[in-house]
Amino acid sequence: MMHVKTFSGCLLAALLASTSVALANDIAIVSKVGGKNVTWQHGDASAAPRVQTLLGAGDSITAGKGSFVEINYLADNCTIRVNAGGNMVIGDASPCSAAAQQKADAAKAGDAKLIPAAVAPAEVMDAKGPVTRVNKGDGMVAASVGDSLKAGDEVFAGKNSSVSLYFASAQCSYTVAASSVYKVTDKAPCKASTANVVPTADVPSEIDPVPLVPPLAILGLGAVVVGGAAAVIIVNENDPSNDNSPATLD
Repeated sequence: MMHVKTFSGCLLAALLASTSVALANDIAIVSKVGGKNVTWQHGDASAAPRVQTLLGAGDSITAGKGSFVEINYLADNCTIRVNAGGNMVIGDASPCSAAAQQKADAAKAGDAKLIPAAVAPAEVMDAKGPVTRVNKGDGMVAASVGDSLKAGDEVFAGKNSSVSLYFASAQCSYTVAASSVYKVTDKAPCKASTANVVPTADVPSEIDPVPLVPPLAILGLGAVVVGGAAAVIIVNENDPSNDNSPATLD
């Protein structure tokens, strides 16, 4: 009797072990079969699958005319239906998890922030005179308005010539004087100033920018002139003769 129990226990353990190995190696299981024209290809062998047939990676299921088969992936309980005329090869991951991963990747891509392109340290705003050149590493070429210059580029202004550069990082302009060479760096050689006006398309570059004058100074100057005129008018209005003759100071 003891021998029977021992044998039964060993047999049960062996069955459980074989089942565990099978479940570890198998990825999906056939959950439903409709019709008789269904083929299961496992390596070089083929057979008609039944419900609960275990499927491993690389196995192929084909549903012929008038047939269908449903496959359930063990990892995530994903069910796939192969209709008549269809074929499916079992992969390492279920199509459901693959679709979820694609959706997650798309969401991450949508959340990615755009990195702004690097702004060139300097830009040629104006070039005057017969000799204005820039060297971007390929030799001296004529400077043109709008040329973008990076750190290390050189700007040359010959005799009776000058080149105006604009530095976006500092929002200021710098002029390379006649008979001089300037090497562009990441650090602007100038600072933003209210008196430093950059020429635009509406204002010719040859016209010198007008310095900004504080409003109070303008008001003060106007007060002197207009106030004087007002004083003359008031004096004339109060003058009994009212002959509109210029007032004189004693």
